Amino acid sequence: MTGSISVTNGGTGAGSFDQGWIYSIGGTNILAASTSPTVNYVVATSTTATSTFPRLAVSTGLQIFGTYGESLSDFCVAITGSVNLCDGDDATGGGGSLFGQAFELGLNTFSQSSLIPTTTVNLAITGVGTSTFAGGLSSFRQISAPYFQATSTTATSTFTRADITTLLNVTASATSSFSNGINLAAGCFSINGTCVGGSSGGSLQASYTSGSTIETAAATPVVITETTAEASTHNLLQLTTNPATGGTYSGDALQITMDAVDANANTGTGLRIVVDKSQATGNPIIVEDDAGVDMLALSQTTGLTIGSATARLDTTSYGNFTSKGLDLGINLVGIIDIYVYDTTKDAEGGDWRDNFLSQNLSWYTEAKDDGVNDICVVATDDRCGSSAFPRKAILITTEDALYIFDSNYSTLWMKFTQSGVTGALGADLNNNPSGVSAENGVIVVGTNGASGTGMYAIDFKQDVMYLYNTTNRTQGLSLIHI
Repeated sequence: MTGSISVTNGGTGAGSFDQGWIYSIGGTNILAASTSPTVNYVVATSTTATSTFPRLAVSTGLQIFGTYGESLSDFCVAITGSVNLCDGDDATGGGGSLFGQAFELGLNTFSQSSLIPTTTVNLAITGVGTSTFAGGLSSFRQISAPYFQATSTTATSTFTRADITTLLNVTASATSSFSNGINLAAGCFSINGTCVGGSSGGSLQASYTSGSTIETAAATPVVITETTAEASTHNLLQLTTNPATGGTYSGDALQITMDAVDANANTGTGLRIVVDKSQATGNPIIVEDDAGVDMLALSQTTGLTIGSATARLDTTSYGNFTSKGLDLGINLVGIIDIYVYDTTKDAEGGDWRDNFLSQNLSWYTEAKDDGVNDICVVATDDRCGSSAFPRKAILITTEDALYIFDSNYSTLWMKFTQSGVTGALGADLNNNPSGVSAENGVIVVGTNGASGTGMYAIDFKQDVMYLYNTTNRTQGLSLIHI
């Protein structure tokens, strides 16, 4: 057929062509008919008439131009494998609220051009793929997702309130700032999987990498305080060095370094222990072996003790030992004789002074009259100082007593007096002590006067006293310490 087909008589053309179309397939003067024609494009030019497509399959893209409002009623846009955006209760459509809303082009909260709904819209993304919002995502209500990933290294993610019910895992190397702190309602705060604090009662125990430092400002020191209102036997701070099998440890469990920049001064105290003597009754310092035997003890009442009955320890000093305490004045009246007794000259070198046998004798275990901040008063006290007999003793006799002084401290160690008929040196009347000497743990004191009773021998090794007179020897009725 050539030429044109004219529609005349004022008609508007056929309303339909049965089951097919008559259309041009291209070329010159060629028409064809088909029930499923394929054309390059279809142009609807009417601004009032409606073009109806029961189903429209677009393989490349769908673009809607113009200035008129486009209504997608009972319509579903399916993006295969990712998401269904439907105007319906489900993916099949049928009267819902997703795309049945009105939209307008405007600026979002990030000042970017966006398709903005004029009313509230619920956006449900149910696919398992990755959803990318290049222009940002602004929501005025709750957003629920398995997780959020912030990939920017410069932008800031702000959460006015974030409730995390399971785990907060911060893995980046950047600094995480919590200006309002972290409140743990349950669980604990952990380092390398070890609980270090929280409502579950974690302890400060953790593994730190080599070189880790806990640094505080001078105005805000680290304070560890025990505030338990009940009986507690727990250690407030415990440092334990316990290498695993095959490991070794040669460092210091606690090292205190006092240093400062050259231009500054450091006048503080390396270790200070403050004891409230009105309430604290424990020992400020105790060093013991793994069997619990004291090696060194600092007590409020007995002072410093080195070693014990079952753990003997000697002290070595490469300098002078100076004792500075309360002023001590010694004023003895009527001195008769003075003898310096050096126990190192004894047959066994003076070991009897504090050997295991002596430690069970009365004079060794006798209670002392002096103590910390309580000086020994010669006039009223008769037993002071150490338990052991002085290594070098100064023996002094007066008209009514024998004094034994410890030359190392220039203090009284023991005193023997006269009183009635029961005194260690007998009665005082006309029975005055005279000469004094000592050897191998025995001190001998003579007496003279009109009623002189003889010579007294005080045997510290045997813990007995004897009286020798012109006829016999009489042993005392009690030990050296009554």
